[in-house]
Amino acid sequence: MPRPIARSLLAVFLFLSGVVAPWSTQAYVGRCARCGSAVDVDAFRYERTEAITATGAIVPAEAAAKPGTERGTRVEIKLDKGGKRVIHVHGDPRIYKGDRVRLYRDRIELL
Repeated sequence: MPRPIARSLLAVFLFLSGVVAPWSTQAYVGRCARCGSAVDVDAFRYERTEAITATGAIVPAEAAAKPGTERGTRVEIKLDKGGKRVIHVHGDPRIYKGDRVRLYRDRIELL
């Protein structure tokens, strides 16, 4: 094989290995449609309007003698595939800004 052809084939191979391989393999490593990063985490308080009794019945909070405020966390998540979701979690889930999370409907799992 003549030298100019061998050099041009080598140049094409090096170019394609540097451009195509990272684009096809590294672009989606660690990504999923339901994964993302917590962009904003805010605590909030809300009044409980309903309570669950020992038998499992849902009654107004005043009837269950458990009025008052509850604590929750609002988490804004930027998804890997694009878009944002805002999830309100009751209690303190210990999710901080920048944490990697995965969503299952309205449930959050830390990665």
